[in-house]
Amino acid sequence: MSESVTFDKLSAYVDGELDAAEAARLAMLAARDPSVAQAIARLQSLRAAIADSVPPPVQLLVPDMPSPFPPRRLPDLKRVAAAAGLALALLAGGYWFIDRTRTPRTMTDLAAAVALHDRWLETALPPLRPKPTSAAPADRLLSATGLRLVLKERVELEEGMLALHSRFVGERGCRMSLFEFGAGLRDDATNALDIHQKGALHVARWQSGRTMFIVVARDMDPVRFATIAGSLRTLGPALSEPAMDDLIASLSTARQPCRA
Repeated sequence: MSESVTFDKLSAYVDGELDAAEAARLAMLAARDPSVAQAIARLQSLRAAIADSVPPPVQLLVPDMPSPFPPRRLPDLKRVAAAAGLALALLAGGYWFIDRTRTPRTMTDLAAAVALHDRWLETALPPLRPKPTSAAPADRLLSATGLRLVLKERVELEEGMLALHSRFVGERGCRMSLFEFGAGLRDDATNALDIHQKGALHVARWQSGRTMFIVVARDMDPVRFATIAGSLRTLGPALSEPAMDDLIASLSTARQPCRA
């Protein structure tokens, strides 16, 4: 490119998040520089492909969330419409809806994870330091979507259940929590991805071997949340490094802003 343009600025332009003056300046630059125009076109194409595609078949649970999942704010009409559109898109793309009873242990863990995430939302964020480098696959993957790891710690949920709580923050206000549970789980569960949504709250859960994962976010674009959760589920020893690189590259446009 004849003029240096960061990936984040290109991504913000594609997402419509630049102010009018900056967007106009970048549009004029694209008109003069074919490499900038091509970069924007690639980002737009990738974002459209992610929005229109569906991750591998998962089980999407849509019963009412239980009382331990309190809404932090009422969803507006745009959120309701987005949720309805996502549900239709998932159904058309091969998702299926199931209604099954979840065990009290699972529901307790889900409610506790949401409560921990909400307590984190009430805290102010310290100034973000330069982006750290991490070799952990989940950290690399989420970094590709614009979410930065800011804290990873062991936490105790109800009834003594321990979990590893990884906290991620986006460049434009998104916050996402990833919980990993290990002790006391049987190695007989499927790798099905359960996605719950109630208003602004998004929760995803799956089990791999003896480890259960829970992802929690509020006010996140539903397509972005489903894309990130589905990609996290694919991580594991069987994923080759080239496949990991391809996955990270495909996620580089999963950066729709949170709607706080």
